[in-house]
Parts: sequence; C-alpha cells; structure tokens
Amino acid sequence: MGDPAPPLDLGEILGILPPATLVVDGVNRIRFANDAAERLLERSQRRLARCRLEDIVGRSGALVGLAARARVSGGGVIGEADMTLPTRDDVRMSAQAVAVDGAPGHVAICITQWAFGTRDDRRREVQGAALSARGLAAMLAHEIKNPLSGVRGAAQLLEASASGETAGLPELIIAEVDRIRALVDELETFTNPATAEAGPENIHALLNHVLDLARAGVAADVAIQTRFDPSLPPVLGQRDRLIQVFLNLIKNAAEAAGAHTGGDARITLTTAYRPGYAIRPRQGELAGRRALPLEITVADNGPGVPEHLIDHIFDPFVSDKAQGGGLGLAVAAKYVADHDGLIECRNTETGALFRVLLPSAPLDPADPSDKDQAP
Repeated sequence: MGDPAPPLDLGEILGILPPATLVVDGVNRIRFANDAAERLLERSQRRLARCRLEDIVGRSGALVGLAARARVSGGGVIGEADMTLPTRDDVRMSAQAVAVDGAPGHVAICITQWAFGTRDDRRREVQGAALSARGLAAMLAHEIKNPLSGVRGAAQLLEASASGETAGLPELIIAEVDRIRALVDELETFTNPATAEAGPENIHALLNHVLDLARAGVAADVAIQTRFDPSLPPVLGQRDRLIQVFLNLIKNAAEAAGAHTGGDARITLTTAYRPGYAIRPRQGELAGRRALPLEITVADNGPGVPEHLIDHIFDPFVSDKAQGGGLGLAVAAKYVADHDGLIECRNTETGALFRVLLPSAPLDPADPSDKDQAP
C-alpha cells in the first residue's frame, strides 16, 4: 500500500467552491472567505477578517439568524436573505448555513444570488407596466364606454319584443355589455392619479377590514390565518387604495388555492417589521432613500405561479387563470408604487407568496401614542 493521502484542508476545499462562502466563529467574526465571497462582497479576505457577519449583510439579520439556527441544530439549514452590497441595492440571496464539524460554534455559509436586478429595478419595471396600462386605459375608456351605453339601450328595447328562439338574446347582450363595462371601469383605475394625501393608518385595523370583506365575498370558502406583529408603527398610506391592494391579493390567493386544493384552500396573512429595506423614492433619483420597514405577505397553498409568468405577473392582462382578466395584480402593483412601496412575488414549497413593503408614518414626538406603536 502507498502512503496515506494527506489530510484535506478545509480552507482549500471551501476556496474552490463556486458559491460565495464564509466561515464565521461563535460570535460571528469572519474567519474565512473564498474568492467568490471576495468578489460578491467586493472586499478582500484581509478586510473581511476584521468584520463580523452583521457588518456586511445589512440590517435584515437574516444571515445572522441562519447561522444561529445552524449552531443550534448542529447541521445545515437553508434560507433567504436580502443583502445590501457595496455598489448595489438590496439583492435577494439564497443561503445555506452548515455547522463545521470539529470546530464548536463555527458555521460555513454558502451564498448564491436568488434573483438578478435590484429592488429599484423591479419597482421601475412594475411602475413602467402601470404607466403603459394607464395610457391604454384612458384611450379605451373614451372609445368604448359611450358605444356600450348605446348597445345596452338597444338591447333593452329589443328585450321587450323578443320571443321564441331569440327571447334570450337581448339578455345575453346586456350581460356581455355589463361585463365589458366592468372591465373598462377596472381599466380606468390606471387613469386616476393618487389624489388623496397619504396619512398614518393602523395597518392591522386596515387588514382586519379587508378580511371582513374577503370572508363575506371573494374568500368565503377559504381558511385565512393571520400572523400579525402587534408592535408595528402606522403605515403611511391612503386607506382606500391600500384596502384595494390587499383585497386584490387575497382574491388572487383565494382563486389560486381554491381551484387546486379540493376544498382545503388556505391563506396566511403576515405582518412584520423589516428595518433593512429601502428604495429610492419616485421623486428624483438623488432624493435619498426611503425606508420600507413594514412587510405584509399573502401566502396561499395553491400550485404557485407558472415560471414563464412569474416575471410578468404584475403586467396588465397577464393571468394564469382561465377566467382571469389580468388586472387585479396590476392594480395592486400600481397602488403600491403610488406609495413608493415595493411588491414582489415568488413561489414557495407550499404555493405562491406575495410580499408588500411599505413606508411607516413619521412618528410625532408630541403624541405619546406614537411611542407605544414604535417597534
């Protein structure tokens, strides 16, 4: 037999891995970074060795929590995180953290980019789709609604004298005209600018109102679970439009889950405080950044969004439902954009998840109730 192979060096193994890989110790000091991590974080390993994990991943703390879970489990865990990189805005990453055998407290973290583009890029895409639809809606509303009224009036006159095989035709015409008119009314949403001023709104009172509406209508046959963070500050928004945003999202979730779960349709509505998120406001690219700490998610147990549609799910007239008009999510995206917010969609292991990030209302130092609502 030949000489035994020399023991493998952990650093050499991790150094050749394609994903960006870090090793942190029990207090999250960075002990190792491979070449891919240096490129991703745009720092040398020498500079990274002077940092803790909290120093390089922004304030979301998702990677920090992932490392802690790996230490507790003694194995591997998988999760997602939004990282603020040196020359880019928040970028969604997938990460796997694994406890290092033989090195108590040490965790290896492999990071891969989950979606290309920045949050600002995705917000601009949504706003661009909404602006295109706004021009189309203005034209359609003007050109279609007046002739529709004439067609409906003529059908009503015919209805009084119709008989035999044609007796049901005027009623059919009226029903179809009403359906087209409702579609045009929905399109007109895009032509209406945000006129009401945004103000502080209790997000949970607003969501509970939405749930009352949904349970009495669009989600009457769906089990809805809530997971609310009671410490959230008020949202800065327009009540009516925010109600429409979340009603549309719940309607979409109810339709997706109800059509595929055989009577076991479920929706989970969650709120949380995420202080690490910020985007540039619509008014000027140099106007600083607006924090979006309020996160509301709507998750369903349906089949998820088809992969070929997921990048266009907020575009007008895009729908994976046979009877869908493709406007509900576009309306929601427009209203979120009007709030300088962000809306995203992704598939999970259990269905589709829609996430809305919104600004909080400025706290009023003179109002003691504000102090109670601050997280």
